[in-house]
Amino acid sequence: MNPGERQEFMRIARRLIEAGAYLKREQKCFGLMVKRNRWTKAVMKCSEQYVEKFVSEDLLHPDTSEDEKYVISDPGRSFYLRGKTPSHAFLAQHHQLETQDDGVILKNAQTPLACLKSRNGRNQKGAVVFEDVEFTAGERLCRDFELSQSNKSITLDLSRVSVQDGRRAGHEYSDAPGAVLDARKRLRKAVEAVGQDLDEVLITTCCLNVGLVEMEKKLGWPNRSGKLVLKIALRRLAQHYGYLPATRASASARILETIA
Repeated sequence: MNPGERQEFMRIARRLIEAGAYLKREQKCFGLMVKRNRWTKAVMKCSEQYVEKFVSEDLLHPDTSEDEKYVISDPGRSFYLRGKTPSHAFLAQHHQLETQDDGVILKNAQTPLACLKSRNGRNQKGAVVFEDVEFTAGERLCRDFELSQSNKSITLDLSRVSVQDGRRAGHEYSDAPGAVLDARKRLRKAVEAVGQDLDEVLITTCCLNVGLVEMEKKLGWPNRSGKLVLKIALRRLAQHYGYLPATRASASARILETIA
């Protein structure tokens, strides 16, 4: 794909990865329908030429329930997630990569999530405080994300990697592509469970290792708002993984959303 086509796919894929989202033929284009507004009105438009291109690239595939209706494919989801991942050159420049003795490259262990964990609740009256299960959920999502992006020729088994003092230790290998595909499925379910808007917070902070201040600037949020939103997202993620009872997580999320 050329840069313009890639940019257009990344634009619509951000909403197409939502549960129940699809593209449907309108008069001279396709409308992107989402569950959030009960599919009453298209939230985006995409030209016929782009849709045909994305179908030919296997990024979209037809929904058999209705003619001229398309949903994002598994390769399309993977393409979108890879597109949001900084390159090795960018990460190395910002000291976010480290090379193991055997040549395997890992992200620097001092992640934003690890920094939050080390400073959690310290000397800040009224500050947002995270629970251990919320950090555990974020670390689990990160492991699945990293495994889902692994090179098929040499796959790092991040499901067995331990996290100690904010540093990821160990490097075992798994068979590809089975483990990679399983990780992508788990990642997809987790992102869908958290919901639109909050999913971007988790991917940006837990998976792409972007700090809260930078994330706030990137998303155009007020200063110091990122920590509270991240807590809401992590609680929903913890609920999805079964670390929190559904009633407790839902009630906590409603309270936090009211405060926000």
